[in-house]
Amino acid sequence: MSIAGTGDLKEVVVADLKAYAALVAVLPDATQIKEAFYQGTAFDLPGVRVQVESLRPINDREQCNHMRAFLAIRSYSEKPSSDEASDVALLIMKRLHRRYLKKTGAAPNFYIWLRSTGMIGPTLVRQNLWMAETDFSGTLYDSAAWVGADAA
Repeated sequence: MSIAGTGDLKEVVVADLKAYAALVAVLPDATQIKEAFYQGTAFDLPGVRVQVESLRPINDREQCNHMRAFLAIRSYSEKPSSDEASDVALLIMKRLHRRYLKKTGAAPNFYIWLRSTGMIGPTLVRQNLWMAETDFSGTLYDSAAWVGADAA
């Protein structure tokens, strides 16, 4: 068994959002979808940041290698109104609510089912900078432990 980390999950979610044409169409380009702790200077707004809040093992039986994942995906906008940040957050919710994602290839390989747990905001971060947050939870399965996931 190979255990997925927060970076593995962020990579899969960021890639899925970058492949979502409706979201990319309202951003300057797909490169504005990044992990939450991006420290570079090459970014424009509106933008999206993906953060894995936690990965927690589900210890309800022996030999269980499932984990509960909690994610916060934030959208930012510099418009005078909060509408743009809210609209981007709604697109993210539409894309990822009840969404099945998988990582294959280089280990660790896993599957996850995401569900929206709500939307926060938009809130004013500073003058003309709005942030809306969409939260998700999901159950992450090691691919070796969950036979039949590709049939979904």
